[in-house]
Amino acid sequence: PCAVSGSMAIDTQNIYVTCRGQYDAQADSWINGTIHKIPKSGASSSLLVTLSGRANTIFAYNGDLYWGEFFTYQKNTASIRRMSANGGTVQILATGLKVARDLTVQDGTVFWVEAGGGTGFVRKVSTQGTSFQTLKQTTQEANTIAVDANFIYWSEYPVSGNTDHIMRRCRT
Repeated sequence: PCAVSGSMAIDTQNIYVTCRGQYDAQADSWINGTIHKIPKSGASSSLLVTLSGRANTIFAYNGDLYWGEFFTYQKNTASIRRMSANGGTVQILATGLKVARDLTVQDGTVFWVEAGGGTGFVRKVSTQGTSFQTLKQTTQEANTIAVDANFIYWSEYPVSGNTDHIMRRCRT
């Protein structure tokens, strides 16, 4: 569905793909990213939504899609968004964020990690857009996240020097 894909998610019937869109060098901003729906049956893909910015990560949960959308790496312009997996109105759940590198959804809560400028955050918000909370500010850029019933796990990587990933955890 696109020249350069960004991230994928699946549910029982479909694959969802984010497409990067275009980079406007003059404005230092990403524009016109898209999300496409591809039936697992092999039928043709369909465009679900054209974004203002670029979706960096996506997750399918209970008939909805959740993604992190951003415009530029240098400013706090990112947001966490939600939309029905069938298309429709996009709801902003959290805004004013760094770039959301990865996200997951569990038990009605969206968890994500942000990175930018050498530091990051581990955050959460309800799937309805309430109860926004910063769980941890990281000393390095947070990159991936996983959640179980008791803990949140994430990886960090330094922006210079050592390239080893560091796994962290905290209570949900």
